[in-house]
Amino acid sequence: TESFRRPFQRNHPDFYDEEKLEQEMRRVFDVCHGCRACFNLCESFPTLFDMVDKSPTQELDSVPSTQFAKVVDDCTLCDMCFMVSCPYVPPHSLDIDFPHLIARYKAVENSKKQ
Repeated sequence: TESFRRPFQRNHPDFYDEEKLEQEMRRVFDVCHGCRACFNLCESFPTLFDMVDKSPTQELDSVPSTQFAKVVDDCTLCDMCFMVSCPYVPPHSLDIDFPHLIARYKAVENSKKQ
């Protein structure tokens, strides 16, 4: 099955909701931590994996969301994880789009500066 990318939903009412963004980041980061297919693509993945592996429970639940910015900062938005490595991109039911998630995080952060 051919993968496809869903449109960027910045006009959706939940797009800038920080609680919903954190929930989605935790969902995606948990899938990524379990899979690790993208470990060698950019520094965001080793940063994420090390952050979780060094946490008290070695699970995402013990990583404070304040540390997510490190993962975002290390992402170059090259799209390689989406285009090449991730087995969970749409149409998979897990619907993972790591670059869109990072761009959403940046948009939410930028909106707080206005």
